[in-house]
Amino acid sequence: MCTSQLIHLFVTTLDGKHRFFITYVYAFNDMEGRKVLWTDLKRIATNEAWVILGDFNEILSKEERIGKKVKYNEATEFIDCVHCCQLEDIKFRGSYFTWSNKRQGNERIWSKIDRVLANRKWMDDFSNAQVAFMVEGLFDHTPLLSQFIPNSRGKSPFKYFRMWSSHPRFLEIVTNLKASAIGTKMFQLVYKLRMLKAELKELNRREFSNIQEATNQAKEDLVEIQMKIQADPLQDGLLEQEMAARKKYSLLLKGLSSFLQQKSKVTWIKEGDENSAIFHASIRERRRQNSILSIEDQQGIRVEDQNKITEAFLSFYYQLLGSKMEQRRQVMQSIMKQGPLVTQQQAERLMKEYTKEDVKKAIFEIPGIKAPGPDGERGLHCGDPMSPLLFVLGMEYLSRIMSRIGSKPEFQYHDRCKELKMNHLMFADDVILFCHGDFQSIHLMLQGLKLFLDFVVATEPDKSAFTVVA
Repeated sequence: MCTSQLIHLFVTTLDGKHRFFITYVYAFNDMEGRKVLWTDLKRIATNEAWVILGDFNEILSKEERIGKKVKYNEATEFIDCVHCCQLEDIKFRGSYFTWSNKRQGNERIWSKIDRVLANRKWMDDFSNAQVAFMVEGLFDHTPLLSQFIPNSRGKSPFKYFRMWSSHPRFLEIVTNLKASAIGTKMFQLVYKLRMLKAELKELNRREFSNIQEATNQAKEDLVEIQMKIQADPLQDGLLEQEMAARKKYSLLLKGLSSFLQQKSKVTWIKEGDENSAIFHASIRERRRQNSILSIEDQQGIRVEDQNKITEAFLSFYYQLLGSKMEQRRQVMQSIMKQGPLVTQQQAERLMKEYTKEDVKKAIFEIPGIKAPGPDGERGLHCGDPMSPLLFVLGMEYLSRIMSRIGSKPEFQYHDRCKELKMNHLMFADDVILFCHGDFQSIHLMLQGLKLFLDFVVATEPDKSAFTVVA
């Protein structure tokens, strides 16, 4: 099929392993003309593998167009077309905005109007696909390069699955574990956990290696026996077989539901609900989003080999976490007194000694699908329960610095903030500072920021922005 805005083809790879539909798009500049394109796309939509790419001359969200003179009108027809055809963006890297009008200063407009979309079948067939949007060079559009990264998954870390606990021998395996070691209590615990891991891996290999297929077979066996019972309801032997088959199927189904729920991290569906399609779709989506097909190392070289990707991550974090900030300033007590402080009673409670029972209670309150380290700690990282607490403490210090600056007689508030005596706002990890435009007020603000940056890890200039608004 070929029109003035699209070319629709059915292609087969040279090795004959893959067959799919592909549509190349070059949309008209006017809205009425594009409506014809959206209608054509909805008409050729298919459940077979389908990928569509090109210049759509339209955006899907407000954030995909920026500029001083941008006017936003929601592209409801394009959004409806994408939803109707069940399309989504393929994983991409490189330039976010794919077009600019090449004008200077306030006249410049950037838009993301070029993209590569695909349906679920194509995504499943090419799970290792990604699109690289290059820099535009002399053109007004950025060239795009579709890449298919060879599958080279690294070694998967050990993960405990709750379904193992449903096996009749689970408690016996854990209780009768014959593992002893000489050393500290912690060393003995780690050694026993290592031995238990080997036993659980063997249990998984023998009983749960293909739980999906085993569950389907158990269901077929149960249905077959129940059909025989319908033909001969008084056969005692069949009734006994049905009881055994029902028990086996129920056990496997419970284990499968637990496994899929844990893999997909879909917690709003109750165990036992047969929503395997939802679980599998969620697992595929998580795997696609979490996959890292390529990365730029610290030398600016893009690597695609899985081992080199691992090395790039390790090198970056060794350098980041293996060093410490020199000459870090201590928190200034005069700044801390700008707001509420911990009372004596609260301080005593924080310093109160804890018992083994307190530790045990905290450990056992962790959800069953979580896995803290042997010492009960998970390390500090993004998503760690401690991270937001430490972040809030740091930002509270910045807030008190700004409050201290606001109290100085030489500081002047912004005209619209005088009544509230407000010189800063914080939302998540964004900070907005307000002050009068005179030199002294701005200088005080900068001194406050310098004081704060001497206290925390230095910010990255390429990830920070400073905007002056009159």
